[in-house]
Amino acid sequence: MRGYVRGARRLGRDRYAVMALAVLAILAALAAETSTTARVTLASDIDANWRGAYDILVRPKGARLPLESTDGLVEPNFLSFAGTGGLSADDVAAIGHLPGVDIAAPVSVVGYLSYAPSTPLLCLPELPEQPSLFGLSYSVTVDDGVRSLILQHRSGRLFVGPDDATLTHFRNWYSSLGDVSAGASSSGRVEGDMFLGYLPPISSPLIAVDPSAEAALLGANGSFLQPLAGLADRDQLTTATFDIRLIPKELAIATGDLAGSVVERPVVPIVVSRDIYARLKLHLDVSRIGSPLASYPDLTEATLSEKRIRVEAAVGQGVTPVGGVDLDLAGQIRPYLPPPAVLVWPGKSPGPGECLNQTEVRTPRLDSLLLAGRPTYTAGSSGGDNPSFVVTPLGYVPAVGTWASPQSARDASESQEMAYRPAAVHPLAVAQSFTSTDPSDQPFRLAPVGLFDPLAVDLGFNPLSYVPLGAYVPPVTVVERDDAVPSATGMNLRPGLNPAGFITVPPLAVTDLSAARLLRGVRPVDAVRVRVASVDRYDAAGQQEVSRVAAAIVELGYDVDVVAGASPERVTIRLPRYHTELASAPDLAAVSEHWTTLGAATRVSTVFGTLNSALGALSIVTGVGFAVALEVGRAARRRRDFVILETAGWSTPGITGWYLRESVVAATLVALIGIGLWSVGPRSAPGLGLVFALALSQPVLAVLALLVLARRARLATPASAQVSIRTVRRLPGSGSGPVGYGLRAVVSRPIPGLLMILSCAIGLASFVVASMGAVAAAASAGPTLLGVAESTRLAPYQLLQLTTIAVANTVLFLSLWLGEWRSRSSEVRVLMASGWSDGQIRLAVLSGAVLLSAFVAPVAAGLANELLQWIGWHAPPLAIFIIVVGLLAMLLAAASMLVRPTAEAHER
Repeated sequence: MRGYVRGARRLGRDRYAVMALAVLAILAALAAETSTTARVTLASDIDANWRGAYDILVRPKGARLPLESTDGLVEPNFLSFAGTGGLSADDVAAIGHLPGVDIAAPVSVVGYLSYAPSTPLLCLPELPEQPSLFGLSYSVTVDDGVRSLILQHRSGRLFVGPDDATLTHFRNWYSSLGDVSAGASSSGRVEGDMFLGYLPPISSPLIAVDPSAEAALLGANGSFLQPLAGLADRDQLTTATFDIRLIPKELAIATGDLAGSVVERPVVPIVVSRDIYARLKLHLDVSRIGSPLASYPDLTEATLSEKRIRVEAAVGQGVTPVGGVDLDLAGQIRPYLPPPAVLVWPGKSPGPGECLNQTEVRTPRLDSLLLAGRPTYTAGSSGGDNPSFVVTPLGYVPAVGTWASPQSARDASESQEMAYRPAAVHPLAVAQSFTSTDPSDQPFRLAPVGLFDPLAVDLGFNPLSYVPLGAYVPPVTVVERDDAVPSATGMNLRPGLNPAGFITVPPLAVTDLSAARLLRGVRPVDAVRVRVASVDRYDAAGQQEVSRVAAAIVELGYDVDVVAGASPERVTIRLPRYHTELASAPDLAAVSEHWTTLGAATRVSTVFGTLNSALGALSIVTGVGFAVALEVGRAARRRRDFVILETAGWSTPGITGWYLRESVVAATLVALIGIGLWSVGPRSAPGLGLVFALALSQPVLAVLALLVLARRARLATPASAQVSIRTVRRLPGSGSGPVGYGLRAVVSRPIPGLLMILSCAIGLASFVVASMGAVAAAASAGPTLLGVAESTRLAPYQLLQLTTIAVANTVLFLSLWLGEWRSRSSEVRVLMASGWSDGQIRLAVLSGAVLLSAFVAPVAAGLANELLQWIGWHAPPLAIFIIVVGLLAMLLAAASMLVRPTAEAHER
């Protein structure tokens, strides 16, 4: 026991060795525990985020875009709306009956419903005190988040004035904008109303699903499909068999079409959107022309043009602004439930019961099969890591929502948009055998059985693994840069009324597949979303099962994409000639969307798993190298002690035991510190094993080092340890001054020099990678949301591992450096006794540091460059080399300052 106490004392006197041992223990524990924590975190995160609403996307053969095949991307609105080559009910059944298929949810775009919302009304709750002529400017606009397009613009004249309760003067009023009427209000006053014409028609898709399969796919978000799923005998629904009591009370206006049908017609049940999501606004400017009149001119027998001439001549010249009024219909227009689109005269407030719109309510119609296609994308250049595309413009079309063939030239007389989607109009399948009984007769009737909100359908899915359903909502499209409207940057593009626009219009209604076959034909299905049964983990078995089911579907002859393990990725898109309302029709420079990137989970798992393994291996290599270098350095400094003890008659086993006890104390120190850190971490078996392995390496390496010393020690007597001035003068390089001595001091002992070069190079390379770790990790994971999230999640563990490696190698280098110069203390004392100054000694030390740097810099820069490239981050090699040289200069300057040249310092 006394021997171990003496060994502890000897070890304690070497404070650099104690510090190095502590660092070794910390390195072992932190490296293993951090690596284990990172591995467990990665596995659990991938398991939690690798799966979206479905696992496999199935489409008709040829529906996949070229960019989806080459880039591994799936467009958010992936449905092929072409209307040809679709899937039939038998195809869907064949997919659903395959072993391993849990859910096969088909979806189809049946066509575009047309809906005329309502007739806006201008209300005058209080009539002018004198007959007056007003100029009106009325417009309807739609706002897509970037621009405001004028869908309708009308201007005209309104001549109106006071009247009595009998309305005897009403015949003198006139309007060149719309029909004007008068009536007594609930308060007994006479008020006027003017109809402003119908709002632009709304065109919005009607989509079809299997309500039971879709509800299972959507989970809690699919409850709105229950009214469809609960209908019995959906294939045989007609106006004679449909129970109109299934129509909600708030949609009761639809019962007229069903109950009033003279001839029995098929019934198409639908759940209706609560909003059309087009941001429509009405605006009216009013100004008074000339001066009010004292009395009405006689206009009873005059035509409209004659009335205008007479009144304008009577009121005279001049224009006096009255005011403007706006009406925002966003969120108010909905099928069967028109908003009270009433514009109240500027500056007037209606009383109770006044200004009520009693206009006609129209129901949606589907007269033909309008099917919009997908844009044509070509590769662009974004200057970043994310994909970039340019959409091909097709021509100008009206912005009001009625489909027309694109025109190459712009028509300045109407508001137009650029078409980016091809479209085709086909006759309805049910209309081929239809004979109309009257002009208003249709081959079928729509029956609203429920309401839903398309924008709420996709809520609840994990954004990291979200895969679009391709039907309910347009993707979030953010304006990255708009040179024509810079203030639009950061805004979201919203749908308008144009079915050929870039942003798809949300569906107006959802029906079932029976209706899709009735309206579109026997092959109405555009895609099938498949969820695989009995898969709950991202392991080899789960991936193999998904791949097996996908392969079975491929054999049926369809385009198949495995979206399990996919994650959204930001894609940049340029829209040429977007601003059609401007003279030059400039582009919308860049918008971004999140497209689905296939195989994201596999890439993230592979990259971070490999990186974690590499960092763990680098930690182990550092730990082993640290242990070896530490023992070699300590053994080299004990060479004189070995010779003295051997001269004193000690046997080699005795000397080994004497020295081994110090190593056992060192091993105990490493084990205690390592176990302490291990106990507060995840307590992994690899972590504990590494701690004990590095602790046991100390006595094992000590024995091997002493056996080598026993063969190489050649000092004859303890007195030989005294170095004379003559001997120092004969030292290699000493004749060339401090520089030569410093260079020879490094070269004369190659093993410590090599260890210092390697430790310093690894430390600097690790520090460079650690300083760039966050960027490098994000780049290595790819641009998907899952990769970004996982890089952020694992970055602290990676940085901790790299920082620990860097610190450990730095401490090892400094320990070797200081130990090497301490072993030369006798030489330094003699040199100082021969007249060398402190500055000359420091110059000698600095010369050795410069020689080391010549080897360390290229090794460290090369290693850092390889590590960064391997984890996916590319930095200019010259920049890395400059960083390494700067860090190396600071490190070696600090190391040189730590060497104390005074004899007193070396004695200590």
